[in-house]
Amino acid sequence: MHVTIRIFLTAAVVATCPLGYRAGNNVSAAPLTPAAKSASTDAGSYTTALETCKKLVAEKQFAEARKSCTSAVTLAGALPVKDWRERSVAYSMRGLAELSVNAADDAAEDFKKAIAIDEKNLKPEDMTLAIDRANLGRAQLQIGDLESLDFADQNFQKATEALEVDILNDEARKNEYQHTLKGILVDYAKVKRALDQESLAVALEQQANSIRER
Repeated sequence: MHVTIRIFLTAAVVATCPLGYRAGNNVSAAPLTPAAKSASTDAGSYTTALETCKKLVAEKQFAEARKSCTSAVTLAGALPVKDWRERSVAYSMRGLAELSVNAADDAAEDFKKAIAIDEKNLKPEDMTLAIDRANLGRAQLQIGDLESLDFADQNFQKATEALEVDILNDEARKNEYQHTLKGILVDYAKVKRALDQESLAVALEQQANSIRER
């Protein structure tokens, strides 16, 4: 699996999941209650941990990234229920770090957790959810047994179908969807090849090569 593709997908996840926490954002005219102060501290700590995680992933320091991402996962769990995106992104980012150090089983579990959160809050065709599924498929491809490959096939199929719907229905973001779909199709072909479905693998690669980005 190409790291460049994974890093692109990381950026896509973060771009489509605004975190909403930045230093100095929680300004209030009234004094903060102890509970509010705690929430503010948790949010700030989460943002710091996640930004460190993202930076280390981008720098390919995946073992260190895994530690920072774990901190982000823990801190996200302490945030209010409404902050579901923060939890989803933290799981997804840690999954990417785990996948890059060949901890595919752990990565798969984190991507499943991200999917479980996003399924409750996003439309089925949302690109973030499609990326979740593709990343889970990558983890299952890395695990490599027949059952995992079958699940990877299903997840890549759902991801490609979702992005194809997006391309048809959202002209403004068509190029973004196409770019994401192209990377996913390349990895989907690897799953088909691992399942000894060479003709389908070739067809997916041809589909990826046919995408002309603006």
